Amino acid sequence: MSDYNEKYDLLVSSAVAALEELKKFENQGSSYPWVESIKNQIEFIKTHAENRKNPVKELGNGKTFNYGIVSSRNLTSPDEEVLKDKLDDVTENLQNVWDD
Repeated sequence: MSDYNEKYDLLVSSAVAALEELKKFENQGSSYPWVESIKNQIEFIKTHAENRKNPVKELGNGKTFNYGIVSSRNLTSPDEEVLKDKLDDVTENLQNVWDD
C-alpha cells in the first residue's frame, strides 16, 4: 500500500471510530446538543477521505472544521474522554493529508 493510500485509510479508520463513539451520545441529545454538529463534520471527513480527497480542501473558501473547538469546550468528564481521544486521532490523521 502506498503512503498516500495509507494516510487516507488511517483517516477513514479514525473517523469511523469517532462516529462509533459518537453514537453513545446521540441517544442523549438533550444532554449533548453538540453531537449532531460534530457527527456531520466527521462524516464529511470520512466520505471525502474514502474518495481520496482532502477534506480540508473540499470544505471550500475559508471554511474550517470546528469539531475540535466544540469538543474541547464540551468534553470534560471522564466518560467523555474516550470520545475526545478519538476526535484527536481524527485531527492527527487529518493533518497527515493536509497538503495533499
